[in-house]
Amino acid sequence: MRMQTAATLHAPQIQRMPKINFRIERLTLENYSHADQVRFTRTLEKRLRNYAQTVRLNWSAVKSTGRIDAGTLPTGATPEQAARQVARQIVMNLREEENFHA
Repeated sequence: MRMQTAATLHAPQIQRMPKINFRIERLTLENYSHADQVRFTRTLEKRLRNYAQTVRLNWSAVKSTGRIDAGTLPTGATPEQAARQVARQIVMNLREEENFHA
C-alpha cells in the first residue's frame, strides 16, 4: 500500500471562462482578396478571444452593441492591423455599453 501526500490528492483548481459568443451579422471588407479576408478573420477571432480572457468587463451585462464604426485605417494597413483595430473598437463599445447600464 502506498501513501499519498495531501498535495497529490487535490487536483488544481481550474477557473472556467464563461462562454462568449460574438455574433457579427455583417462585416464589409472592401478591396480584400479572399486570402486577405481569411487573414483578417483569423486575426479578429484571435484578438477577440484574447480580449475576452483579459479585459475586465461584465460580459453578461452586455447584450448588443449595435453598429460599430471602426474608423479609418491608415493607407497600406494590413488585414491584421485592420482586424486589431476593429477588435479594439468592439471592446471599447462594449465598455461604453456596460458603463451606460451600470
